Amino acid sequence: FTLAAYSILPIQHPNTPHHSTLSTTVVNARSAKGLSLSAYILETLSYAITLAYSYRNAFPFSTYGENLFLTIQNAIITTLISFYPSKSSRLSGTSTNPLGAILTFIGMLAGAAALSIVPKDMLALLQMATFPLSVFSKLPQILQNYRARSTGQLSTFAVGSQVIGCLARLFTTATEVGDPILLFGFVLALVLNVVL
Repeated sequence: FTLAAYSILPIQHPNTPHHSTLSTTVVNARSAKGLSLSAYILETLSYAITLAYSYRNAFPFSTYGENLFLTIQNAIITTLISFYPSKSSRLSGTSTNPLGAILTFIGMLAGAAALSIVPKDMLALLQMATFPLSVFSKLPQILQNYRARSTGQLSTFAVGSQVIGCLARLFTTATEVGDPILLFGFVLALVLNVVL
């Protein structure tokens, strides 16, 4: 989970003259250019499901602690992406979208509440659903990067930290838990982060 903390610590981004986190970069630029809202919503949901599944199965914190920080980080970034307008709304004169950000945040809180009360057998099915969620959460960002020929506000350091984090989670899951559902999910996340 230390690697997740590094991904929200100050980083140098080419578009900013000083050290900042991805969320600070978005706020300072007043733009979420290059960041896919659908990708972050799906990725946040996937992280939250894995967090709930691991916590409710009483796995050691070392096997899922990073997901706690990644879920919080992604929830903040997702809210910021909702808050800042797309190019089309910027042309219409809208500078921010507070209602979109509020609705996104309320939706994430409702999802967290649902994950805390859903039966454990249903939670295991949801954990298996993180496989396609992982694919569909990364594809929009990969396609957006490809089309733009740029990563926009997306940080190479943050993605690199996710790759290293996936490697660490593979190790801790294999040695401390041995849950094949979690293990496959982390292998898939590693492959997608490497592509990204």
